[in-house]
Formats: sequence, structure tokens, C-alpha cells
Amino acid sequence: VSDDPDRMIARGCALLAGIKERQGEIRDLLLSDICPFTLGIEIVGDRFSPIIERNSTLPASRIEQYYTAELGQSQVKIKVYQGEMMKASQNLFLGELEVPVPVNTRVNESFTVRFTYDLNGILDVEVKIDSTQEVFSHVILQDSVTLTEKEIKAKQAELTRYKINAQETEVYSFLIEKANRVYSMLLGRRRDELMAETRRFEEEVSQASVYHLPKLYQSFSNYLDFLERGL
Repeated sequence: VSDDPDRMIARGCALLAGIKERQGEIRDLLLSDICPFTLGIEIVGDRFSPIIERNSTLPASRIEQYYTAELGQSQVKIKVYQGEMMKASQNLFLGELEVPVPVNTRVNESFTVRFTYDLNGILDVEVKIDSTQEVFSHVILQDSVTLTEKEIKAKQAELTRYKINAQETEVYSFLIEKANRVYSMLLGRRRDELMAETRRFEEEVSQASVYHLPKLYQSFSNYLDFLERGL
């Protein structure tokens, strides 16, 4: 392997360009790309509510549930920030989205906010009103990224592939059910170990990119198979 600095830099630039273009032959290298800053929204009291935490593997898609601050609200304003401070106003403001909600004087309306963030610095903000299932979306671009309306819609369609709730997939449910079944047949220290491994698996799945999931599923499945063989 050549140790020529110029050649190494050139190869690194070419590799990064390939990753951003998602060339199939280097798709696995996406596992090393991370979100450098936390992305979230402002909630009541100028508090910052993280949705995609820093160091999350990209591309990433995360969802959180929120409620209207007052009864009878007719809209909510979703203010998006980037940073690590507790106060939203002390972080970097990225953009906002105003969403109409049903006027409800009995209970606070609930809604979910999904952030989907890509390697190209494109943040898709999606808000779904739980009672009506209406969905509103807004795309936030880095300053260095300029896209036409048509290109933005195409990027939104591409980001759809990452909008999955891993905890709702059949594979995830099957593995958790299997873990419970194996747990019921174990005793003592081995039970404690399985509980710890299951919690770790659940945490990793909640933070994993779509590219990471198959490896996480396979690793946990192998572990459960190993325990079963020892019964």
C-alpha cells in the first residue's frame, strides 16, 4: 500500500464522494458516518428536546411524541435546533414548521415529530397529528446545499426508506419474544446475563441506522441460539 500523502488524500476524497453518492460497492462504509451535533426541537420553557442525538450513525430516523401546551390550541410551532445546550435558544436555530391541530378543549392533542437526517446534510422534519393522522413535513438544508423544489421532493422520497420503527418490525418482535421464552427456561446468573444483553440490544436498536439493524438482529439471534443449545 502506498504511503504517498497526496495519493492517500485523493483516495480519501474519492471515498467520501462515493459515500455521499451511495455507491453500492462502498455502502457498508456508511456505518462510520455519524451525526456531529444533536438535533431537536424547542418545548415549553425554552427547553431543548433531543430527537437525533450526536454520534448517531447516519442516515438516521428518530421519532418522539409530544403534546400541545394548552387546551384549545389551534396550531403548534415546531422550532428546530442543533446543539448540546439545555436551553433551546442557546443552540443553533435551523428552521421552523407551523402545524394546525384540532381545537380540543378536553385533552391536550398529541403529535409525533420524526427527524430523518442524511449524509448530505438534509434534515426531513415530519409531524403527524395522532388524532387525525395528518402529516406535515418540512425539509431543512445545510447552508452549503442548494436544491430545486423537484430535487427536494426526490430527496424526501429517498429518505422514506429510513423511516422505520425498528421496534415495530416482525424480526424485532420475534427476537424479543424468543428472548422472553429463553429467559423463562434459565436460572440465576444466566438469567441476569440475558436480561442485560436484551437491554443492550434494545438500546442499540433504538439508536441504530437502517444499515446497522441486520447485523444487530443477527448477532442477538446467534446469542439466543447459543443459549438455547445449552438448555
